[in-house]
Amino acid sequence: MHKILVITLPPQWGGGVYTQTMGFCKHLRSESEFEIRLAYANSGDLNGTTRGFVKRGEKVCVDHVEGFPFYAIRSPFPAIEFSRYTHNETWGELLGWSDSVQVIGGGVAHGFPAAGSKTPYALWVASTREADGAEFYRGSGFLRKRWLDVQYHFIRKLETETLRDASKIFVVSEYTRQLLKNRYDLKIEKEDCIAIPVDTDVFKPDATISKQHTTICYVGRVNDPRKQVTLLLAALRRVREKGIECFLKLAGEKPGPLLQELVRRLALEQWVDFLGYLPSAELPRFYQSSLFSVLPSQEEGQGIVVLEAMACGLPVVATRCGGPESLIRDGQDGFLVANGEEEELAERMEFLIKRPEVALAMGQKARQRVVEDYTPGKAYSRIVSFHQAVRRREGDVENSEIDQPQARFLDRHVRASILKH
Repeated sequence: MHKILVITLPPQWGGGVYTQTMGFCKHLRSESEFEIRLAYANSGDLNGTTRGFVKRGEKVCVDHVEGFPFYAIRSPFPAIEFSRYTHNETWGELLGWSDSVQVIGGGVAHGFPAAGSKTPYALWVASTREADGAEFYRGSGFLRKRWLDVQYHFIRKLETETLRDASKIFVVSEYTRQLLKNRYDLKIEKEDCIAIPVDTDVFKPDATISKQHTTICYVGRVNDPRKQVTLLLAALRRVREKGIECFLKLAGEKPGPLLQELVRRLALEQWVDFLGYLPSAELPRFYQSSLFSVLPSQEEGQGIVVLEAMACGLPVVATRCGGPESLIRDGQDGFLVANGEEEELAERMEFLIKRPEVALAMGQKARQRVVEDYTPGKAYSRIVSFHQAVRRREGDVENSEIDQPQARFLDRHVRASILKH
C-alpha cells in the first residue's frame, strides 16, 4: 500500500485549510490504495493555550481526527515562526515512513520539512507568508514590524527551498499562481490551479428552510484584521442610515472588545448578531436561511466560504482580494467590489436587500457554477494522479508523470539571488 504523509495546519484551527485537508484525505481513503498519516508543525501545546518550553522535535500523536492519525511536531520556540518548520529527527522519521508527501496549507513554508528529503512531495497552497500577513504587518508598531522583517527574511528562504525541491506545485487560484510567478519567478500551469472544492450534497439549497430576505451572513474569523469585518460593519451602517431593514449574522469566534466597541459606536447593536463558532454540520442551514453572503477580506488565496455559500444558492459580495475573483462572475452570480471601498460594498449590499428576487436568481446561477466546476471528484483527481504516478514509477523519474524539482524556476540565477537575500 502506498504511504502518504499529509503536512498541513493544526486541525483545531479549522477554516478552509482544514476543509481542504479532510476532503482530500477522505478522497484518498476511498481509493483503497493509500495509507495516510497527517502531521503539522505545532506552536507549543496541542490546544494552543499554553506556551511551555518543550523538547525540540517531540512527536505527539493527537487522537485520531475523523479517523486519521494526526501528529504534532512541537517547536521549542513557538514565538519564532520560522523555527516551527525546521528539520529534525521526528520529521525525518515520518518522511522515511512515507512514499510521497502532500503539503496542504495556506502558505508555502509549511512544506519546508519535506524540502531536501528524498521523498517526492507536492504542494497545494494558497499564498505566501508576506502576502497573507500584509494587513497584520501594516497595523503593527515599529518594533513589531522590525521583528516581522526578521521572521519574513528567514521564511522567504524556507519558501524558496520548499518551492525549489517540490516535485509538483498546485495552487488554489489564479491569484496564487500569479503571486508565485511574480515573487519567485515560477512557471505553474493553469491546469494546476485547483480550487478547494465543496461537497454539493452537503452544501445545497433547502426549500424547507425559510429564507430571511433581510439577513446577510458572514462566515470566518471576526477579530482577524485581514478579514476586514470593520469594513463590513461600516458598510452595514451606510445601508441602515437609509432606513433599510437588514440584519448581519456572523459565524466565527466571539468579537473582541474593539469590535464590540465599534458595533456600539455605529449604533448597530440591534442589527448585528455574533453567533460564535458554528459546527460544520450547522453551516449549510446558516447559509440557507440568508439572502446573500459577504466576504470583505483584505487578501484571500481562495476563500472556501465563497463556494460554500454559492453551493447553498447564495450570491456572494466579495472584495477583489485575490481568490474570489476566480470564483465569482461579477454581476452574474455575485458582486466583486474594490478592496477597502466601504461605499461600493454598501451599494451592492443595498442592491440585493432591495431586490430579493434578483438575489435568488443570482443564487441559482451560483449553485450551478459550483456544481459544474468545483466538486471534489474533479478537484482531487489531478492531485491524486501525482501520488499514483509516484507509486507506478520504478526509478525512471524522467519518464514518469512527476515533475522535476527545480525545473519550474525560470532562471537558476534568480533562485540563487532570492536565497542570498
